[in-house]
Amino acid sequence: MEEIDDPGLREALEKLRENMQQLNPEQLRRAMEEIEFSEEDFKKRLDRTIELFKQLKLMSDMEKLAKSFEDQARQEQELSENPPSDEEAENKRKEDLDQIEKLKDAVENLSENTSEKTKNQVSEFQKETQEELEKNIKEKIEEWLEQQQDQNGEGDESQKQQNQPPNLQQPYQQLAERTRNQMKAMGQQQEQINIAGLQYVMHSLLTLSTEQEDLVYLSQQTEDRSLAYVDLARDQRNVEQIFGALSDTLFNLSKSIPQFSNQINTKSIELKDQLERALNQMAERHQRNSTVSSRQAFGGINEIAFMIANLLEQLQNNGGSGQSGSGTPRSIEQMIEQLGEMKGNQQQLNQQLQQMINDMQGERLSNDQMERLNQLAKQQNRIRKQLQELRESGGLEGDRAGSEIQRMIEEMEDTINDLRGGAVDPTLIERQQNILTRMLDAEKSMQERDEEEKEREGRGPGNFERNTPNNITLEELEKQIRSRLNDPNFTKYSPDYQKLIERYFELLKRLQERQS
Repeated sequence: MEEIDDPGLREALEKLRENMQQLNPEQLRRAMEEIEFSEEDFKKRLDRTIELFKQLKLMSDMEKLAKSFEDQARQEQELSENPPSDEEAENKRKEDLDQIEKLKDAVENLSENTSEKTKNQVSEFQKETQEELEKNIKEKIEEWLEQQQDQNGEGDESQKQQNQPPNLQQPYQQLAERTRNQMKAMGQQQEQINIAGLQYVMHSLLTLSTEQEDLVYLSQQTEDRSLAYVDLARDQRNVEQIFGALSDTLFNLSKSIPQFSNQINTKSIELKDQLERALNQMAERHQRNSTVSSRQAFGGINEIAFMIANLLEQLQNNGGSGQSGSGTPRSIEQMIEQLGEMKGNQQQLNQQLQQMINDMQGERLSNDQMERLNQLAKQQNRIRKQLQELRESGGLEGDRAGSEIQRMIEEMEDTINDLRGGAVDPTLIERQQNILTRMLDAEKSMQERDEEEKEREGRGPGNFERNTPNNITLEELEKQIRSRLNDPNFTKYSPDYQKLIERYFELLKRLQERQS
């Protein structure tokens, strides 16, 4: 839900409003481009979030269904261990018939949250489960009740003793096992599809990277206004079209991978614009602009490939379970010490970048300078990897320091992309300074956490006060959120976001009604 609320979209809308008031044509054009980009990114985030909600809801409903079957199996075991009277047995079986109808409804409702990938599997599971409930359970209960009524009319005590209630523990247990096996099979199959899809995209991107690198070199060596740019533009269009197909594949994969960062889809949209600019500059046969644009696109391709490689490593190491963190957990003292070392490395890197910009003085980048930028990008990437490992192994997810580290990682990825693309400007230096500032904030946050833990360890259990929040009903929660939506002091959400909130409360109400 937090990923949908895009600050970039709100910022772009604010810029558009300001520029419309100032009536600056150039700024208005740029603001329109920004809002179009942000809106496309936002729609993709919303679409992906809804698909992930459906996937999560499907697994949750199947888990509840399995637990219902297990609960029925336990009741059957209790009946066999403590046989009830005839009247109690009849009442119990009549209640079971009502419960079977509820279970059949729950099985039928699984279709509400299926996707194209899970539709066939869920449909087959529904068919087999409905048949099992009908033939092996419901019909046996109805047959026993019918025999019981006949014997009650005849009054034959010997036949009543022979007509024992059917034991349905095994059929219910089999249904529970089938449901869990289906969940496991769906998860494993989807995991294999996701990993295979990501591997295909990554290998395709590496091939595109080689082709784009050739275009960077050729555009740099080709003279201004040369007709050779016609062939280069044709090759650039081919790269653009292939990446367009890969971008669609990535977006579809993101709908079924919770660990998939929205930043990958955002970078894909940016790369499409970079490839289009490179193509336009080559079509105009502009040597300098073609070189810069193609180099930026080259860096963008490598950045996305790198992000996908990290995602693949995470999925394969964690078995697709979605659990984060690898390696040996570190103490806070160790994390503070390691962060201090990274802070020193970051300071040296920033100084080297500043010195290089001073030496360039606006001149065109030479091959030696490009090689130096690539070396600096590798240094930044090593620090980024260390931060990523620190965040995962230190259990900092959701922590203030973890949030600062995540922002640093994202800014470092932008820096790596700029360095590889040769985009060295004051904005880069400002970002590097922000990274260093965030490191100081993260270090301070860790130190405060360390002090709090030591203080907590020093306090006895008798001094601990537990403040339990007041209970709140669903209606009260909904009322509070609706009040904030209409409050001008709070951020206004887009109509799509408000619809998603409405849908969220509808699902909660439906769940509450089923449980009651």
